[in-house]
Amino acid sequence: MKRSASTLRSGFNLLSLLLVIAVVGILLAILLPALQSTQKMRENTICVHNLRQLHAGVMLYAADHNGTLPQSYSSGRVWYNQLADGDGPVGSNRGPLPNANYIPNHPRTLTVYNCPANPYRTGHWNGASYAYNVRLGFIDPADPVGSYTIKVTSLDQPGRVVMLSDAGIRKALSQSPTLGPPVIVRYSSKDTFDPTFIDAHVAFDLHAGSRANFLLADGHVEALTSAEAKRRFKENTLLWSRDNAHRNPPW
Repeated sequence: MKRSASTLRSGFNLLSLLLVIAVVGILLAILLPALQSTQKMRENTICVHNLRQLHAGVMLYAADHNGTLPQSYSSGRVWYNQLADGDGPVGSNRGPLPNANYIPNHPRTLTVYNCPANPYRTGHWNGASYAYNVRLGFIDPADPVGSYTIKVTSLDQPGRVVMLSDAGIRKALSQSPTLGPPVIVRYSSKDTFDPTFIDAHVAFDLHAGSRANFLLADGHVEALTSAEAKRRFKENTLLWSRDNAHRNPPW
């Protein structure tokens, strides 16, 4: 039986469509991992850039405060409040590194205070997704004995002192579904950097090879795995203590 030209054309078109779909599927399978890798590299680049800007902000803050570094916590204000607002009230944006998108209890776009690779980027809902080394300053009027400030000049080995890192403390908080997820990351710098709990405080699942970015006090950034961070601390090549010396336990 002889087929008509229209039948042949229909058959050819269907076969071509199936072939194109197959080729597109193969190309997607090849390209998707590359696209995902490119996105992760972009996020890591932004994160490193953020940390370097934060270091610049810390140095500007210190220059305005007689060389004293921001405190991880100071009488109700955490480190990023001090950088964004200076000596003004929270949300005033009078500091060396303003956060113009700060709106209390409301989601906002990413800023220099947020790592784009961190899905839980708003800690206390509008906190920062980086954790500051508590050893660099802590002021609590209720605890004058435990309060202290640190000057830049006291860091004789700034290239070994951790200043900030990708934060990853996960803590359940009661939060309205309209404001944020029920389980969010807590970035309270008061309890960040006890090296015996590195895995709890640092987010090692954000960047390539299960690494977290660490900003050192001299301004350079290192990407470390959990094992590398623990080894470096054990070998005394990463310092968390406020007198710039190794301590075990560090408190």
